[in-house]
Amino acid sequence: MPLTPATVAQHIAVWEPHLKLTSYPYRQHWPSRLFRHEPLESVVRILNSAELLSREDAEQQDVLLTDVAPEHIIQANCAAHDSVRLYFRPRTPTQFNIEGIREPTDYYFGKHAPVLYMMCFDAGGILTQPGVRFSDGNMQGLPHVFHDDAGFQQLVFADIYHEGRIPEADRERVRRSRCAEVLVPSPLPLAPSLRAVVCRSSAERQLLLHELGAAFPARDRIRVFNEAGVFNLDYAFVETVDLAKDGVHVKFHCPRRGPIAGKVEVRVTPDVGPAIRWGNDALEFWKKWTFTYVLLQGSYLVEIWIRGCLAYRARAILADEPF
Repeated sequence: MPLTPATVAQHIAVWEPHLKLTSYPYRQHWPSRLFRHEPLESVVRILNSAELLSREDAEQQDVLLTDVAPEHIIQANCAAHDSVRLYFRPRTPTQFNIEGIREPTDYYFGKHAPVLYMMCFDAGGILTQPGVRFSDGNMQGLPHVFHDDAGFQQLVFADIYHEGRIPEADRERVRRSRCAEVLVPSPLPLAPSLRAVVCRSSAERQLLLHELGAAFPARDRIRVFNEAGVFNLDYAFVETVDLAKDGVHVKFHCPRRGPIAGKVEVRVTPDVGPAIRWGNDALEFWKKWTFTYVLLQGSYLVEIWIRGCLAYRARAILADEPF
């Protein structure tokens, strides 16, 4: 018998007000949602197909998404490869290891996600579906797996929702719990459970919308949330991009980890004429930059790379100001 709506409703009713009164009140939004992080290429494919597939189904259909987990971890346990995998929370240890544009020496076993997006689903609509299971840890680590009300009561949500420093004695247990998963039969249609796709900045929202194309029907579901509680925000990314007559104005997010300067390339391509390029091998991310050039009225494709990774791509129009 699947998880009952009453159990899910009680879980939300207990944990939302409790988390609201803690030192990390942003967690109050977690109990009613389930989460899945994806890099740019993968989230574009998922949104265009309007469904999530298990690893097995994706391999059979030859639409396997970009892997941001190391191969030895993926193959450590194949028990979940027939399911769509979601988390009870964002900011998991997995996300911490792969989020952001880093120096190659800081990649997680050679893997990282330069631009990361968070898909947020309605928990009640998914947890109560037939065949849904849930675990008390990451499925690559041989956790306990449950499927009903009695099993749900065994999950330690104080550990699953834990934020902040972990005492050494509790570290292994809490880190394991933070990766607790929800396993959904494949395929999982995005409608009606997908509530939002969350972006780190307005620039990364523009990037995703550009890659999806103008005909994408659910643009209002793609939203910016740059406050605490969804992303780690540890490394450089593009926050805003604006065109003006004197050039391209760019604001970067200043890294919290690693170097605060790095290689940046900018290319602006008009509808007619050659591309305009800038490059800086040690651009300081804490400054707001103007890449100076006299731009005329018209449409331009603006692209930005940080440390060789695509960080922004979108089309912008420069028009005459009315006054």
